[in-house]
Amino acid sequence: EGLLGEILIAGMGQTALPQPSDVDTLIAYMERNAMPAAEPGQYTGPGSELVIRKCSVCHELPSTTAHTASGWADLVRRMQANMGLMDVPPLTSEDADAIIEYLRTRAAGPTGGGS
Repeated sequence: EGLLGEILIAGMGQTALPQPSDVDTLIAYMERNAMPAAEPGQYTGPGSELVIRKCSVCHELPSTTAHTASGWADLVRRMQANMGLMDVPPLTSEDADAIIEYLRTRAAGPTGGGS
């Protein structure tokens, strides 16, 4: 059996799945700590296509207001490292900068444009 049915996520072929007894605990943890998902139509405008194309390869798009402007920059840099671990082509410097700028202008809190 593979993850996502018959499709194995790149780099996840040898990953051990959690024991059935641990699934409820993991779900509860993720519900408490996961970033909120983006609302429909939240990713629009110039730059949105790049963010959608690059970020949704590995996970659902988070709400653009899930982080502050500086928080998005830190997160994108961590995701770049994760991409290497997951055998996903890493972002170019230009793509990373464009994604950070897109998210920064829509971020919550200081220097972000989100609410």
